[in-house]
Amino acid sequence: MYTYEPLGGDHITEAAKRMVELWSTRREPIICKFNDIELSVDSNVSPESIVEFYQTEMYRRHEEWLNSDAGRQAMVEAHEQQLKRAAEKSKRFHIGDILSITTGRLLSPRGMEAVYEILDFMTDDSLFTHQLPRVSDECKPYLLQQLPDFDSPEMQSEVRRLDEVLEAPSDQPAKEEAINKWLSEVAIRFGEYHMVERMMPHQHEIRSPLDDLP
Repeated sequence: MYTYEPLGGDHITEAAKRMVELWSTRREPIICKFNDIELSVDSNVSPESIVEFYQTEMYRRHEEWLNSDAGRQAMVEAHEQQLKRAAEKSKRFHIGDILSITTGRLLSPRGMEAVYEILDFMTDDSLFTHQLPRVSDECKPYLLQQLPDFDSPEMQSEVRRLDEVLEAPSDQPAKEEAINKWLSEVAIRFGEYHMVERMMPHQHEIRSPLDDLP
């Protein structure tokens, strides 16, 4: 049995393809945890079937959560937080939080918590995991408009340097160390913290989490 660990920022379709590739070459069961959902491959299955299982399980868990006491309470609290956030016009974020959106790679020292926080803030929404890719695409151009240095030739050169580091053969701890070193260098060059403004209401489409399920 082989445990596959997706890289930060991987989409479920990428993880599913990689699991099938690993099974084809190793011919042993492949297991993976993606957003806390256990996935496994122990026969010749298609990536599409893995994605379908994942989406079905996401939908089932979401429905179960919505109908629970904890889910109902969380929705009430989310609404209260939304009203509170609406009073904030701008907020300070770490450069790694911002780069996680502009590059599509999970680079924040706080991990996924920071991705939720910056996207929720910019959109004045309360997003679910499967909504993050769509909303990241919405927010990216407005982040780059607010922070043009993040779209400069100098930053693009730094991101290419990061890609070269990540594509070089190495184990996961070594890659994480390389990311942290790169992020520290970029923070010195471009500034560690930046103010981010909210998007205008018409710039973000608020959808039900169920509507965003494929």
